[in-house]
Amino acid sequence: DDIPGYSGDGLDDAWQVQYFGLNNPSAAPTFDADSDGHTNLFEFTAGLDPTLGTSRFTQDAVRPVGQPTQMNIVISPRLPDRTYTIKTSTILGPSAVWTNLTG
Repeated sequence: DDIPGYSGDGLDDAWQVQYFGLNNPSAAPTFDADSDGHTNLFEFTAGLDPTLGTSRFTQDAVRPVGQPTQMNIVISPRLPDRTYTIKTSTILGPSAVWTNLTG
């Protein structure tokens, strides 16, 4: 974080310059530059293009062939420098308790 206007905001400066150039208020972490409902911080974290509304983070449950009791969770895009944790809860809402999914 050493580029004036972008330093100290929690986003990688090089990422902000790549997509927004220098000194662009649309590069702010809480801004949704492509109006897709996701902030720049989310799009940076997920590895998405913050200027392209069709750039999406997806997760799908896929049943492996020949294993009717199993499901694989497929995440896209999946970046090598990110850690992904799938969480589970028996209820939804403010009182939900989330734990890491195992097995």
